[in-house]
Amino acid sequence: MDAQTSSNIIMGVIGLIALGGLVTTVGAYFYMGRQAYRKE
Repeated sequence: MDAQTSSNIIMGVIGLIALGGLVTTVGAYFYMGRQAYRKE
């Protein structure tokens, strides 16, 4: 495995982690917002 391939894999993993964190954060805010809305 050369440096370019390993670099691409690392960037891909970081991208997936960032994407997963973003989706989880948005989902958590949306869920909490819905819960607060229902309590009204």
